[in-house]
Amino acid sequence: MKERCSKRTFIMPTALTTATNLYLSDLAPNTTQSEIRAMTVACAAVDGINLAQGVCDTDPPHPVVEAAITAIRSGHNIYTRLDGIAPLRAAIAEKFATFNGITVDPDREVLVTSGATGALQAALLALLNPGDECLVLEPFYGYHVSTLRSQRVVPVIVPLEAPDWVLDLDRLSAVVTPRTRAIILNSPSNPSGKVFSQPELELLADFAIKHDLFVFTDEMYEYFIYDGARHSSIAAPSRSLGSPKPSRSPGGDSGILQPMHAGCRLLDTSTISPTYAPPRPCNMVQPQDCWHCQVRSTKSSRLNTSPNAMTFVLR
Repeated sequence: MKERCSKRTFIMPTALTTATNLYLSDLAPNTTQSEIRAMTVACAAVDGINLAQGVCDTDPPHPVVEAAITAIRSGHNIYTRLDGIAPLRAAIAEKFATFNGITVDPDREVLVTSGATGALQAALLALLNPGDECLVLEPFYGYHVSTLRSQRVVPVIVPLEAPDWVLDLDRLSAVVTPRTRAIILNSPSNPSGKVFSQPELELLADFAIKHDLFVFTDEMYEYFIYDGARHSSIAAPSRSLGSPKPSRSPGGDSGILQPMHAGCRLLDTSTISPTYAPPRPCNMVQPQDCWHCQVRSTKSSRLNTSPNAMTFVLR
């Protein structure tokens, strides 16, 4: 096609894309808003009480708030190094050692990401390929399955029996195939509230070793346990990945990823960037025990006065 202007001739470029190439990806038709956020929208429409989304109704730790304000006012608002700033990684490693009993190298085995979902996304990119299968225990957290599907990893759902959600190794063994590469463990679990016991974790660890599987662990609620239950981490530095997301303030959290070093390199080329933290982040990690105990006590007293709400939240 030619277009004339002021006696000069311009050659219009031929379109490289035809109408037959303009179509949605295979993933798009089945990609929808999460049920959690859909419930939030529906709740807001009728001015209801939202028990669907984990919106914390307590103030975040004041040392964190003040440190963030100070960092912003001091001009600390640029990109960080790919794995997170060194003092924060060192504090996270100390937290792993003191609370989880896991020794990690902050320079090679800790990544700070934009939320726990970002940590899972990075880990999947580093370790799994399209068409691989990952076992998911049901009830499951929706974002785990959607994140797997976004990487074209096949989630294989393994139901657990209510009301105790006991680990069933026979069911797990029945669905293992040559394409099974990993299993996702969420303990304490969202939405069931299931806290896997130490014997169950040992059985699951033996199962993973037997079938040569990666274990991705989401331990977001590790501080929010009740009725004498005790949280234990299955994570082992050489074989499994942990992505705990301690709840500080909704939308303002960072994921913590304990990866093989290959994950660090891959993260640098992905779109998942670590969130910025103030240059003195230790206060974010060290006082968490007392703060989470305070929040746990507050929520427990509120749930005890509203048994219906407790049943809805935990189940």
